Amino acid sequence: MSTRWWTVALLLFAAPGWAQDARIAVDIPDAVHVRAWPVTVGVPFGAGTLKDAGELAVSEEGGRGVLCQAVPTSFWPDGSIRWALVDFRAERGWRYTLSRGPRAAAQDDIRLSEENGAFAVETGGARYLFAPSSGGFSLDYDLNGDGRFAAEERLIAPEGMFYVVDSRGRRGEMRVERLEKALTGPRHVVVRMEGAYRAADGARLAAAVVYVHFYAGLPWARLCHKLVVTEDTNTLWFRESGVRFALPPGEATGTFNDARETLTKTARVPLPPGATATLLQSDFPHFGSTASRFTLTAQQGGETREISSGPAGGNWANLSTERWGLTAQLPAFCETFPKAFRLAEGELTVKLWAAECGRELDFRTGTLIREYFGTDWIPETHAVASVENSAQGTARTHEIWLYPHAGAFRAERAADYGATHREIFAAPDPEYAMRTGVFGPLAAKEAGRFAEAEAAIEDYFHRYVTAGERVFPANGYIAYGLYPFSAQPWHQKKDRGNRWYPGVHRLSRCLEYNLKRGVWLLYARSGERDYRDYARRYTRLLDDMLFSHVEAPC
Repeated sequence: MSTRWWTVALLLFAAPGWAQDARIAVDIPDAVHVRAWPVTVGVPFGAGTLKDAGELAVSEEGGRGVLCQAVPTSFWPDGSIRWALVDFRAERGWRYTLSRGPRAAAQDDIRLSEENGAFAVETGGARYLFAPSSGGFSLDYDLNGDGRFAAEERLIAPEGMFYVVDSRGRRGEMRVERLEKALTGPRHVVVRMEGAYRAADGARLAAAVVYVHFYAGLPWARLCHKLVVTEDTNTLWFRESGVRFALPPGEATGTFNDARETLTKTARVPLPPGATATLLQSDFPHFGSTASRFTLTAQQGGETREISSGPAGGNWANLSTERWGLTAQLPAFCETFPKAFRLAEGELTVKLWAAECGRELDFRTGTLIREYFGTDWIPETHAVASVENSAQGTARTHEIWLYPHAGAFRAERAADYGATHREIFAAPDPEYAMRTGVFGPLAAKEAGRFAEAEAAIEDYFHRYVTAGERVFPANGYIAYGLYPFSAQPWHQKKDRGNRWYPGVHRLSRCLEYNLKRGVWLLYARSGERDYRDYARRYTRLLDDMLFSHVEAPC
């Protein structure tokens, strides 16, 4: 798949009369049809070159101002800015310049207000409300465009939003115990929620940390949801976890994206009262297994009807009436199986672990081998099968994008859904980034320079990292993003058609030496997607699985 890169030039003034140009590449995969997308890019600055990020403004190459935000995130010892996050909305095919000067006047900045510990975020005709002790957030949408929010324009209610069902069949719902602003600014705001999932008797089943991102001029929200395993998984695990959006009642229509590589391919399902529809990705190639299966089914009156099926479903679902609609999109929907979208009257549920797959999120060693890693790779007679383990303190993070809209769903709306397993991202020009000194004595990748060394680096990465992902992919809820098994012996199994399998001795420790750090440096000095995609997935896995998120005996 080819990728279009657009150049964004940053003009960074260190002092009057002196400047450096720093191009930024915006990578939008061809399979994504978005016209514009909000991007956040980390930009480094040399020591002493920038004191106030508020002096920076963005304009497109014709000179028209582009609405932006720049927030410093770290500083040099002299107090000058070392890194800043720059936010703007990248239009397909445009070029940009960041320079010192007045910013473009905005009419659609985010409005963030606070009262008695509760937050209200208004952007793009939507108002999101957060309150302590609630079950999540509510969403009001200006359906008639009058600039006000009436009671009948409540689209999402907060109660029962984040839920789990444990191995004993108890349902636990999260309640917000801590609420704070994680990022503030006119163009990008982030609200952070934290709380425990508790059963009806008050027993803690799990916990969650949820970051909700908002972008100026857009009614969308991006949820980063981290489910934290708080209890001993030898005695308690999960049948299901998910995020349920409670919507207004009324006869609705469900629209599902049912093709992984074609965001615009859809299937529509009428949803009269009592009917449900479910898109389930129950399996996807992982480790030695090549099994891959999705089904789209409709259920009513005790009967189930299959609408479509195949190896890989899409990653979004929409529920709408003639008056309103809501789309949820989950990047890496297939890769992090088992996943499901379930639609019914007044309800859109994103199942992060879908009980419909027939398996439980059971971390006990024997179950993991039988139902996930596979006995073709790790025989049940292997010594490791008898070793007890606990996932207490681990977590798993998912992103969910929400796109509310007025009126019935129209096919052209799918062109706005850009959150896929191949992310849209922006990156500073490697040569500029290396010149800042932020990365130390590191040179940018340059054609013709150190050709033999560059070829060796690239050959190693594609031969041992990306090739390993293709032949022995680390997909699935638990290990998506895991390092490839390149630093250990492989062997052929005659009873598996002489297929190659890696050893298992490093599996429990994610032991791949310097790859976790080295790939980010390879990305910084080249800007190449392959390095960035791998590093992004792996860093998230490391944060989720290799750091304890609760105080626990283990």
